[in-house]
Amino acid sequence: MRTPHIKTHHPAQSDGPAGERVPLSRNPYDELAALADNPLEDFLTEDTPGPQGDDAEEPWSPPNHRRGSRRRNRATGLPIVVRALAWVLTLACLVTLADRWALFYAEHKASERLTRSGLCRTGVGTATTGRGSASPNGC
Repeated sequence: MRTPHIKTHHPAQSDGPAGERVPLSRNPYDELAALADNPLEDFLTEDTPGPQGDDAEEPWSPPNHRRGSRRRNRATGLPIVVRALAWVLTLACLVTLADRWALFYAEHKASERLTRSGLCRTGVGTATTGRGSASPNGC
């Protein structure tokens, strides 16, 4: 890696006359420090008591986390009508689902009884009736 500011050649006459050199003792940070205020002046002074009366701050006390100990539900901010409607729709869906399961169970039990009684035999009468592969006796 090349280091910058290393002279690789001697200046020629075409480079022009050599200008003034920057004095080595001149430091731009020293100039900036002379312009700035002394930062230690703020820390070395004694604190004066603040304003008394209405503008005085309250003394520090630990935060009280017990105020909101009761947990709030997500639906707390919703109106009662919206919550009631959500419950009604949920219960209606569950009742409909239970009814479908009951109907499926009843059909399954009825087909088992028909098969056991001998009225409906699987594999007998496989002629199609236009509704798929239903047998002529309706089983």
